[in-house]
Amino acid sequence: MIVKKNQVSEIQTLLKESINGFIDDENDKIITNQNIKVDNYPAKELRLNTSKGKQIIMRVIIAKNKTFMLIVSAPQLDETDVKKFFNSFSID
Repeated sequence: MIVKKNQVSEIQTLLKESINGFIDDENDKIITNQNIKVDNYPAKELRLNTSKGKQIIMRVIIAKNKTFMLIVSAPQLDETDVKKFFNSFSID
C-alpha cells in the first residue's frame, strides 16, 4: 500500500482515536500500545488489563478506506488462540 505523506498523520490520528474510544475506564492498565502492519496496512495493537479483571488484545487496521477492529477478551487469554485468531484475518 502506498501512503502519501499527508495521509500518514490522518491514519495515525484515526488509529489513536479508535484505541482511545475503546478505553472507557481510567483504571484500565495499558500493557502495550504499538504500531504494527497487517497485510502491509497500517495498524495498532493494544493490550490492556481492565479494572474488571479482563485481559483484552485489540487490533485496529486501516485498509482500503475501511477500519477493521479485531478484539479478543477473556479473564485469562491463551496466546496461541489469540495468534491463531489474528492470523486468520487477511485483507484481499
